[in-house]
Amino acid sequence: MLESLKNLNGGTYTLIIASPYDRRIKIGCIGLIDFHSGIYTYTGSALKKKFALYNRISRHLSQNKRLWWHIDYLLNTSGIEVKAMCASHSDLRFECIIANDILNTLNGSPVIGFGSSDCKCISHLHFFGNIDYLKVLDMIYNLYLKFNLKPIKIIFNHQ
Repeated sequence: MLESLKNLNGGTYTLIIASPYDRRIKIGCIGLIDFHSGIYTYTGSALKKKFALYNRISRHLSQNKRLWWHIDYLLNTSGIEVKAMCASHSDLRFECIIANDILNTLNGSPVIGFGSSDCKCISHLHFFGNIDYLKVLDMIYNLYLKFNLKPIKIIFNHQ
């Protein structure tokens, strides 16, 4: 499933994440954050190395990792599930552009400070409520196209 990422090398990605119920999760140095049930998007990048996107997404999907980034804490929580993703090759860092457009164009509610400690963005994690994740995936895909990226979609089949 992730094999198609090997051809992209570096670039930008957006994970579509489902939280089945409300919960409070400790996120690294941010502290406790209340997460509502519904769909979230997380946008990041992995640039300039062969298989960079493949390695980054594989790490995100792994349960056996050192908790380092904010997203590691969220994805390591029982019941949280990555449902799908959109990714595109780019030699430039598009993650902030995409994250800000998710906020401003798609009206995603930001989780303040999440994933944006190394930039000036409000957040790289956005909440969409109880909406079909495939609809969110299509919105993200179209957002990538808006910036002349060539995105691919991946839908994860969970047991």
